[in-house]
Amino acid sequence: MTSVFRTRQGLTCLFATMICGVGAGFYGQKLISIPFLGSLTMPTQMPAPVIPALLLCVILGACVTGAERRWMHASVRNIWAHSAVFVIILALLSTLLCSGVGALTNQGMVMPGALYGRDLAGLLALWVLGRLFGLFAAATVVPVGYVVFASAFARNKEASFYPWAWIMESHPQAWMGICIIATGIVAALILALRRQPLYIG
Repeated sequence: MTSVFRTRQGLTCLFATMICGVGAGFYGQKLISIPFLGSLTMPTQMPAPVIPALLLCVILGACVTGAERRWMHASVRNIWAHSAVFVIILALLSTLLCSGVGALTNQGMVMPGALYGRDLAGLLALWVLGRLFGLFAAATVVPVGYVVFASAFARNKEASFYPWAWIMESHPQAWMGICIIATGIVAALILALRRQPLYIG
């Protein structure tokens, strides 16, 4: 596990994990107005935990894929499984930090951590889906593109959120987000078992 931590820029990822978790805990119940990416009906208000969750997702994705080489995928070690465990541990640590800071700042133990955990898990699931379909280093474009698209087009004519824009919901139990997380878990298992994406360009 030490080599997994070292080869994937573990210190950088750990620092980002702590900063993003603490930041999400401090601002867990804030809303960020997005005037330039608002829908036609009204500006979109994004829950603050989306920002640190997306930032950590991009950093973890970049560090993991930056350490991998295509020839490694044919080695005895299961690179895909090692990367999955590495990301899961750091994601859990960041979520626990968010929950702890949220409790210490009297925001309650559940909401900041649960919301941040959902956002982080959902965005990482989108990243894993990108890896499953052979995007490799470009897989981080998937969660970034999703957040930008949801920011711009999340609301319908009645000014309510579309179900697919679960990242904009300020409560953690959005069913579409849970479905995305479940899909990401399945995708990670497929990668760990196949040891290669479904498509190799």
